[in-house]
Amino acid sequence: MTIYKKIWRFAVCALIVAIAACGAFKQCDEVGVGFYNCLKNRTFDLALQYLDEEAIIATPKDIWLNGLQEKDRQLGFLLSVQRQDFESYTVDNVTRLAIKYKTFYSHGTIFERLEFIEREGDFKITFYQYNEDSTMVQ
Repeated sequence: MTIYKKIWRFAVCALIVAIAACGAFKQCDEVGVGFYNCLKNRTFDLALQYLDEEAIIATPKDIWLNGLQEKDRQLGFLLSVQRQDFESYTVDNVTRLAIKYKTFYSHGTIFERLEFIEREGDFKITFYQYNEDSTMVQ
């Protein structure tokens, strides 16, 4: 096989992976938008529907709910959300995606990260992190 055929095959494979990642990113973005809409509307109990079972096992729902409410008390109203970065990685044959956000609250700006996992074709949130310093949200 010539070098050009090898390069061509590699390019086609890379394109297929990129297209698949874009579809997964879109699904995760929709989940993130739903989650943040719940935070904007202060319907924190509804935000929990976007969490994966893994997140609930690690941190029970009442702790999630208390944490979201406490963040709301400290930071004020969620005004807007901007996507900053996206990454995809695989651990033990399970695809996980992460989206970083810059979020604007009535009492300040915070950097946040949502991590997602795909289960049976749907993405759910497995991890949520926020910090005033963007380098701390990794």
